[in-house]
Amino acid sequence: MYIQKILSASVGGYLLSSLVTVTLVHLLPFTNKAESVVFASMLSFVLWLLFVLYTFSRVNANSLLIRMIVACALLFSLNTYLESV
Repeated sequence: MYIQKILSASVGGYLLSSLVTVTLVHLLPFTNKAESVVFASMLSFVLWLLFVLYTFSRVNANSLLIRMIVACALLFSLNTYLESV
C-alpha cells in the first residue's frame, strides 16, 4: 500500500508535473518563449508538491492511480493537439 503511494507520488507526480509544464508552455501568453518555460517550470515544482501531499492524504491508492492515469492521458492528448496546431 505505501509502496504504491510512494511510487505514485514520485513517478506519477513527476509525469503529471512535466505534462502540465509542457501544456503551460504552449498556453501561456508570454512574448518570449523562455519566460513561459521558466514560469511553467516554477509552477511545476508547486504542482508536484501538491500532488505528493494529495497522495499521502486519505485517498485510496487505486482511485488515485486511476485519476492520475486519466489526468496524464488528457494532458498528453492536449499536448499532442497543441503541437499539431
